[in-house]
Amino acid sequence: MKIVKWILIAMDILYIPAVFFIPALHSLKHDLLCWILYAAFLLFSIFIAGLSRKHEYTVTEEENRELNITKELLKDRNKWHI
Repeated sequence: MKIVKWILIAMDILYIPAVFFIPALHSLKHDLLCWILYAAFLLFSIFIAGLSRKHEYTVTEEENRELNITKELLKDRNKWHI
């Protein structure tokens, strides 16, 4: 997953210089559809990069007790509805 993320980021960064400096891609500079697709690709890359971030959740001892109480209450409530 990390390799895919870095390839997408590299493609995002290298597209703009490629369009402006490579003569074969010079026509893409004036094409609106290509810029719309580039923006969509950029948003997709940002989404993929956001998914691969590590999220750390710190739960204090008090919050952990409250969560356990809530779990027990929900478990008891569900016993009566089945």
